[in-house]
Amino acid sequence: MSEISNGAQSSLDSILQELGISKAKDQDGPRVTKKSLGQEDFLKLMTAQLNNQDPFKPVDNTDFIAQMAQFSTVTGITDINKNLLDLGEKLAPNRVAVASSFIGHEVLVPGTVARPNEYGTIAGAIDVPGRTNALTLVVRDITGEVLDQIDMGAAPEGMVGFEWNGFINNPEFQARDAYLVEAYAVLDGAYEGASTHVYGRVMSASIPSDGTQDVTLEVEGYGNMSSSDVKKIRN
Repeated sequence: MSEISNGAQSSLDSILQELGISKAKDQDGPRVTKKSLGQEDFLKLMTAQLNNQDPFKPVDNTDFIAQMAQFSTVTGITDINKNLLDLGEKLAPNRVAVASSFIGHEVLVPGTVARPNEYGTIAGAIDVPGRTNALTLVVRDITGEVLDQIDMGAAPEGMVGFEWNGFINNPEFQARDAYLVEAYAVLDGAYEGASTHVYGRVMSASIPSDGTQDVTLEVEGYGNMSSSDVKKIRN
């Protein structure tokens, strides 16, 4: 920034005083102390600089534009941060509504432990890694004993739903509180494991205090999970 002529120093001092800026001296020379300058303060100082510049050493246009651009950038960032905070406050009630809407519903989340509904049926989905001609679902009890192996045939890549009930093929079947599920798909002539997802009932929901948009869900049998992990929701 170009120097201000000595003759205009008193004029600048009066402007600084008007803005509430005081100059304190220490061993390193003058030091300016004040609260943060606002846009109006900046413009007053810039005007004073232009009015009191040395006519033989005027402010360089490039420097002037750079100063304006720097201030505009800082002001823009400040405005963006304020707008984001305001938006967050306005969206807070909506987040509460979203969180409460999960309670009592079943959500599809990653997992291998499936719990039956009141009819003894377990349900979920298989994340098939690629198009396959042979998709297999294996159901075990908690000890690892195989209870059933279902050939699901050909399947496309992506999520493929499944339901299983041990009573359908065996009236004498003894229901369990939970089952283990695993899946395999034939890809390029070899069996490959496929991730499973199961339905779990949401017991409670809460909004994280760290400001993240995800809702924390307490899923029965799985504990706390993020709403971002939910693939599907049903009654």
